[in-house]
Amino acid sequence: MTDIVVVGVGISGLVSSYHILKKKPDAKITLLEASDRAGGQILSVNLKAASGTDTYDVGGAFVQKAQKELMSLLKEFEIETYPQPKGKRITQLGDGTIKPYSGSIPPLPWSSLIDLHRFMSKLEGSAKKMNLTNPSESTKADELDKTSVDEFKLKTLWTQAAKDMADTLAGSVLRVDPKNISVLYYEYILGSTGGWDGLLGSSKDGLHRIKGGAEKIVNALVEAIGKENIKFNSKVTSIKHTNEGGDGLVSVEVSSGETYTAKKVIVTEGRDEIEFVPSAPVFPPLLPIANTISFVITFAKAFWRDKGYSGEVLSMAGTMQHLTGEGEWSATAIFDATSSDGNPALSGVLNPGPMGDKTPEERKSEVLKLLAKYFPMENVDVLDYADHAWGGPWKYGDKLLTASSLGDRRKPFHSVHWADRHTAMEWYNTIGGAVQVGYRVANEVLDCM
Repeated sequence: MTDIVVVGVGISGLVSSYHILKKKPDAKITLLEASDRAGGQILSVNLKAASGTDTYDVGGAFVQKAQKELMSLLKEFEIETYPQPKGKRITQLGDGTIKPYSGSIPPLPWSSLIDLHRFMSKLEGSAKKMNLTNPSESTKADELDKTSVDEFKLKTLWTQAAKDMADTLAGSVLRVDPKNISVLYYEYILGSTGGWDGLLGSSKDGLHRIKGGAEKIVNALVEAIGKENIKFNSKVTSIKHTNEGGDGLVSVEVSSGETYTAKKVIVTEGRDEIEFVPSAPVFPPLLPIANTISFVITFAKAFWRDKGYSGEVLSMAGTMQHLTGEGEWSATAIFDATSSDGNPALSGVLNPGPMGDKTPEERKSEVLKLLAKYFPMENVDVLDYADHAWGGPWKYGDKLLTASSLGDRRKPFHSVHWADRHTAMEWYNTIGGAVQVGYRVANEVLDCM
């Protein structure tokens, strides 16, 4: 028997286990992971680089100084970060027009910028008053949860460029059609990051990457917990309380038939795929893992920096392609991914629609064609390429995803405690959010022990 079973070995599962063991070193914890690796949506790969071999991310990568719990954890493990470079950015308009610019204001007509500012200010003002513990108790919660972001956009905006940018903010950052997410849910996500600067990473400190790749924190946590306590390829199929009514010990069964008995269970993933006895509460669907292909491509030289570019591209046209399936632009965003050792690389997000059926080599070719439209690329030496597909096709049709369940889904169910990404009250759907969830659920379990 073990004290605690943790289902899922992503960041929240690792952080919760680590924190419990720090506070209670004699606790027996078993972590069950359905796949063959730790880290969840964090994945780092080794690629050929200008100075030999280096590590790059094809999953969650960005962190922010404002994510205090995450930054404290990195400091604890002596893991450093480094900022994204400064320089000219590129915005691609909905009609495909490519516009480089400097500073933080995108190159839209002034009338559209004023229009967009009013739209963003309304959302942010409401988001900062949001009850993040239970959004359903926020002002006008019911009304806002029945209204889609698309409806709000059409009521608020009057210029097409502003409407396109509003769609891009939802489609590129959250990978969701504005028709499919309620205003309350959108404001909850915005509020959890402290506002637009947090959601977009546009604060004074900007976005940072982890030196050596984001998987470095995963490996540090695994080592601290003890790899012998992690069971890989162990997909949990059922969680049953041994006594009727939900009291007593909990029996956790995996796909191989093996069973683990524990006093407490922390569930970080697979909630909707697990059989619970007695039956656990069922909630409406929330944002799925984004259906994307993340890529990184390495070069002998940072040719974009030589021309004064930061490497950052935000494509409205690519976002429209993702949302509608129409158009030739297959990437929604591109970033400088040069390593902390200075080995040049670009990374980005591809739309799986036009790219999903291609081979990695074919996608590499398409990425190079795309980059050549954004940056001067004469005599460029390409060294290596990797990508990884995340998520799956949208399966909710025209359904409106709402915030109605966000408060209740954190509530423990007898001896089961919840720590999936939707239970974050800060930095929702980010590495920082997963760390916050891990600490929150660990303290919750410790209070019961």
